[in-house]
Amino acid sequence: MELDEKGNIRKIFTCPICQGKQWAEVADEPKAYKCRTCKGIFTVMPNSTVVEGDQRGSPKERSSRDHETLTILDEISKGLMVMETDKEGKGRTEEEKRLYRTISEKLDTILEKQRYFELSGSGPRKIEELTKENESLRKELLRLQKELKEKKESARKIEMSTIGEEPAELTERIAEMEERLASQAEIISNLSSENQKLAKQVHEASRMGNEDALEMRRELEEREERMVRLEAEMNDERERIDQILKEIEEDRETNIKFKNELEKYRKELEERAIELAKDREEMDRKKVEREQLEKKENELMEKETELKEKETTLNEMEKELMVLKGNLKQTEELAPVVHKKDKEFRAREELLEKEKNKLASDKEKLRKKLTDINKKKKEMDGARKKLKNDGKMMSRRLAEIEEREGKVKGIEEALSEREKKLSEREKKLSEREESTAREREEISREKKRIE
Repeated sequence: MELDEKGNIRKIFTCPICQGKQWAEVADEPKAYKCRTCKGIFTVMPNSTVVEGDQRGSPKERSSRDHETLTILDEISKGLMVMETDKEGKGRTEEEKRLYRTISEKLDTILEKQRYFELSGSGPRKIEELTKENESLRKELLRLQKELKEKKESARKIEMSTIGEEPAELTERIAEMEERLASQAEIISNLSSENQKLAKQVHEASRMGNEDALEMRRELEEREERMVRLEAEMNDERERIDQILKEIEEDRETNIKFKNELEKYRKELEERAIELAKDREEMDRKKVEREQLEKKENELMEKETELKEKETTLNEMEKELMVLKGNLKQTEELAPVVHKKDKEFRAREELLEKEKNKLASDKEKLRKKLTDINKKKKEMDGARKKLKNDGKMMSRRLAEIEEREGKVKGIEEALSEREKKLSEREKKLSEREESTAREREEISREKKRIE
């Protein structure tokens, strides 16, 4: 036996969610308790039975609370639908797929029940019955949401790493070519300076003797051969750069084609959206018709109750007639009076028979109207399901288009940057070619002088 702070005997209840015994009373509501381990709310009913979920307030308040939770679940399901579309083609694990499937299935069951109860007039009462299921599912959803956030962050990292793999390879290749060209340019500049020095030495050696001049000439020829080789290498590098530019141009053309296809796809989706809007308008019109049918149904129900009341009165009158007939046998002395009353009662019986027949025909009419109403309800439910499926497909396709457009933009930006860099390199190469041509002319002049 446990005592609370005031010295009263503490009641011991086990939490129906986690079977814990540590709980606290909810403020201004002694029947509601909050578990300290799982933070779940449970209610103790007047017969001391423990019920999972928040059963406080009037049925109207409880239904409004449950409606709020269901709207939250609806928003979560929309987020999941977007994640489902993001998930396609990104190579996620089987565990992640299973996680998405379990959450979306549970949300679909809850939301289908919610829509059914909102359309059929007995929504609040049914939602009260579902509070137990909602509370347990809410806990599970909170746990799964955390896992989803973690998985989504990892997926984003994977997407960021996968986008732009080809541009990175191209930039590395271009950087290597730039380094090689820079090193060759340095070698050429060094050779040109050495050639100038040798030309001066040859000029001086022409005075000193023919043997030294010949050696100088050989060295100049070797240097010239090296210059020719380096120029050939530079031409090879230029050809490679041209090849890369062609590849970039081809990539750009494929991107333009892809963009055109996306534009067609988007137009188709817009047309589909217009069709869906028309379907929604049709559904709204059918909803109004359904509300009118429900009103008529209520009126028919009221008439049926009135008819039942009339039937009860008729039954009572029949009982009275039976009593009077029994009394007729005992009161033979009052035969003429009884004869009169008998005529009156027979007339009343005929009227009652007519009213009974009328009631039977009214009942048949009511049954036919009820069957028509049920048929229309089924048709509307089918149309609603179709709209729901179309909406999911639309959101998935739009997400795919946005994702592809983002990739195309990234590739186009990378291509434009590469083109700029290549144009700068071409300018540098042309400048280097001009300098090498000048140096070649100087070498040829020096040769002529030596000869």
